[in-house]
Amino acid sequence: MVNKALKTGEIIFPVSKMSNHNYLWPHKQKRDTMIQLKRWLVALDRTELDETLVNYVNFISGLLKPEKIYFLHLLEKPEISEDAGNELLPVDEEIETTMQKEYAHRFTDKDIELSFEVREGNPFTATLKYYKDKKIDLVMVGRKHETRGSGMLPQRLARKVPGSIIFIPDTARPQLNHILVPTDFSDNSLEATEEALLLARNLNHNVVIHFQHIYSVPTGYYYGGKSYEEFAAIMKGHAEKDYAKFLSKLDTAGVDTRIHYTLMEDENNNELINQLAEEIPADMIVMGARGKTDVAAMLLGSTTEKLLRINLSVPKLIVKKKGDRMGLLDAIMNI
Repeated sequence: MVNKALKTGEIIFPVSKMSNHNYLWPHKQKRDTMIQLKRWLVALDRTELDETLVNYVNFISGLLKPEKIYFLHLLEKPEISEDAGNELLPVDEEIETTMQKEYAHRFTDKDIELSFEVREGNPFTATLKYYKDKKIDLVMVGRKHETRGSGMLPQRLARKVPGSIIFIPDTARPQLNHILVPTDFSDNSLEATEEALLLARNLNHNVVIHFQHIYSVPTGYYYGGKSYEEFAAIMKGHAEKDYAKFLSKLDTAGVDTRIHYTLMEDENNNELINQLAEEIPADMIVMGARGKTDVAAMLLGSTTEKLLRINLSVPKLIVKKKGDRMGLLDAIMNI
């Protein structure tokens, strides 16, 4: 299939033929270094957004099977309130009790431990400290579809949290039929794909994973004596070979995968990803955080960061390895 509007070529590999990719590189070993997302932090703000966020966390936890989920609400200042018995009760204890009553009964998997906490402090620095203290693997943050600038805290957390983070918009529905994975065939993309595959396999219905590879024609192509169209075809051919090699490193058996090759001309990467996400339509975007060094991996690639700003309607899972980057978190926080 060819999508003329996006200049995207889509190739569909039938489920029954998934494992046949392995014959291309028989010497390649399947990866066994999947990022473990066992300890989750859910950032609540006691607004209507929490309802959507908790429902989505309940849905995703049934697929990824974490060991423990921490629900955290941060207070800027300590407050005191009077309960019904006219006894002074700290607001933090009151909120913890309320959160537990409202949300704990929704999580029926007894193997998942739940914790509800209220702490005081700056939302940004206190969240990072909690992340470090509790050895969190995945942060889950709600995202309001509001006016410009309303998402500054999620943006800051995305840049500084040295591990995976998922953004849940207030319009999100707990469903997964189509997952979009933008890929440059790097190790970061492999890590993101492994999480997408885990999500797909743990659902009891068919989920399509859409890979999108964006390629371009290099400046000065005409020096090779070929037309723009001819060189575009050459670049796409290279991408097709890279995709086959990429799949050979993954176990995609039983999962419906499709590849979209998108030629970038006047648009930029994040615009093209957003367009395809709307066209599919994608229920989630799963991306690897760019960066080959520890310092770079603490930060987001420009495409990922821009996509967080322009697409506020689709949940986004940004996959990062923690590893030794926790030392950099200490440096950022000066603690």
